[in-house]
Amino acid sequence: VPQGNLPGTTVRNDATRSVFEPAVDFAASGYRTRQVFYRSKDGTKVPMFIVSARDVKLDGRNPTILYGYGGFDITITPEFDPMLPVWLELGGVYAVPNLRGGGVYGEKWHHAGMLGNKQNVFNDFAWAAKYLIAQGYTSSKHLGIQGYSNGGLLTGASITERPSLFGAAYIGHGVLDMLRYQYFSGGALWAPEYGLSSNPKA
Repeated sequence: VPQGNLPGTTVRNDATRSVFEPAVDFAASGYRTRQVFYRSKDGTKVPMFIVSARDVKLDGRNPTILYGYGGFDITITPEFDPMLPVWLELGGVYAVPNLRGGGVYGEKWHHAGMLGNKQNVFNDFAWAAKYLIAQGYTSSKHLGIQGYSNGGLLTGASITERPSLFGAAYIGHGVLDMLRYQYFSGGALWAPEYGLSSNPKA
């Protein structure tokens, strides 16, 4: 089972003779991946994975990265990232909410975060941040947000709508020009997800 604190490994093992234990370069037993649920702005129950030290102090002072995507029916689940152990060893917390627009609950969940429903994605992300703060994982000044591509749109919209909620933001090749995105690269292929400024009813 993939987890945020263990690398994915392909092995050949005879389960009748031995039990496989993954070899990792850090003490994975000191960390955990939890799934929690929080309520978004409209009351929708949203799942989120939190990776942290097992003995994390809920004092509001942990540097935390909130990573989001929320689109194209893509489900983000815990997986090993080589940078994650470094972040954890430095006392960081890593959180990944399964925002509407993704596919965690099927096509209905996807549709709830696309086209005219895109604001739901931004709200889900902001309320994930509020949950982390309310539970004592972090505070606004210790909270950074991150997203790539569609997640970059999410990150850009989030710091525009609620700049005081986050202490830092990293936007990886984000889709930020929503009026003209369809004219660049493969942007025209994204119209079913975002719609078109030239045709508001599309």
